[in-house]
Amino acid sequence: MGREGWREDRRARRSRAAMMAAFERLAMERPVSRITVSALATEAGVDRKTFYQHFGSMDGLLEERSRELVEEVLDAVEAARGEGAAAGGESDVEAFFSALAQALGEKVALNRRLLGSMSTEELLRHLERPLSRGIGERGLVPEGIDGKTMRYALSFALGGLLTMYRTWALEGDEDTPDAATEVGRAIAARGLAGVVAGA
Repeated sequence: MGREGWREDRRARRSRAAMMAAFERLAMERPVSRITVSALATEAGVDRKTFYQHFGSMDGLLEERSRELVEEVLDAVEAARGEGAAAGGESDVEAFFSALAQALGEKVALNRRLLGSMSTEELLRHLERPLSRGIGERGLVPEGIDGKTMRYALSFALGGLLTMYRTWALEGDEDTPDAATEVGRAIAARGLAGVVAGA
């Protein structure tokens, strides 16, 4: 890459980071549905054209955030899988919940606002595709599961998970999502009996 291409790439990364940061600031002030492209571009110090070049729409920005979250969580699952194979570590399910709790806990106030200001359906719409693609590409899907069954299973699991975390976000009685995560982890491992056993 020539010097001009390097500058352009650096400028594009800086603009993208500024728009993501602006989105986070605005999400702390208002529901996601009330964040406009104009407000975001103004907050980020870029023009609307730059926003559209990077994301295409607000949905595109939300899908990018979702993809980044999914990659972070699945990277942690793969790392735990590698460690687990060598030392009897966490299962994929345990690693998934641990990584998800860590990701949600990193910017807990922002994540609480995002979960609380979007419906479960909206959250599912943004997360289902990158999660399905990510677990498929990484070989985290058990062999023999056809695409239709996988979609049903993912909708069931992800819908319940998002509803659980939305409940945490809206109730506002916990600083971190750890209690909700432990309930989800217990149910995924042992059903409702796992919740009773863990109490």
